[in-house]
Amino acid sequence: DARCQPYYESRGPTPLCWCLTAHPCQLGGPTDAHYELATSLIEQGCDVLLSHRGYLRMGRSYPQDDDCPWPYPEPLLHVVKRRALHQADQTPEVHGRFMAFFREKLEAAGLELDSDG
Repeated sequence: DARCQPYYESRGPTPLCWCLTAHPCQLGGPTDAHYELATSLIEQGCDVLLSHRGYLRMGRSYPQDDDCPWPYPEPLLHVVKRRALHQADQTPEVHGRFMAFFREKLEAAGLELDSDG
């Protein structure tokens, strides 16, 4: 649950955020390995709600881009969902399994999610 300055400004304040927001041009991700690491962090007790809220808070500090096609700041679960549409280096089964796992953990932490996350 360490919070610190991210390696890249818009990646969020926690290592879990970094796994889930890894961009292909910075770290070649997210790939299956990123989701496996994120799963491990969560299984070891990483606070998913802290990461979720930290990512939203970080997003509010950046100006809205009028050309951005998705809501901003965007919930972390939406980022994970959207990444599946654009990343060839991930297996649909791994991504789907992580999405279900992450959603379950967010709901267990008390976050109310609609059908879109």
